[in-house]
Amino acid sequence: TTEIYTLSLHDALPICTIPRYIVNILQSIQLLCATGLIVISNGQAISQVSKFKLCYAVCCLIWAIVGFFVGQVRTLQRYGWLANFAIWLNLMIMFISMGKCSL
Repeated sequence: TTEIYTLSLHDALPICTIPRYIVNILQSIQLLCATGLIVISNGQAISQVSKFKLCYAVCCLIWAIVGFFVGQVRTLQRYGWLANFAIWLNLMIMFISMGKCSL
């Protein structure tokens, strides 16, 4: 069986409950800020791609809804090829950029 590890691995540590609550609250704030940053930046990217014909709030909403459906852990197992392709594409872009800059 596959074990799933969460962000709260510190639960196994023999520490008091108050530091555990503090760490949980801080991790929740960090997750909220990181998710908000991703939604805002990708909403802005969608707005720029649409040449500002779509409302910025609608672009953020579109990204949040798409992310909600794509972010399901069980269904991401089917898209391993996409992650592999993204890695090779990034490597190819880096090598092309280095080759172009060296000329």
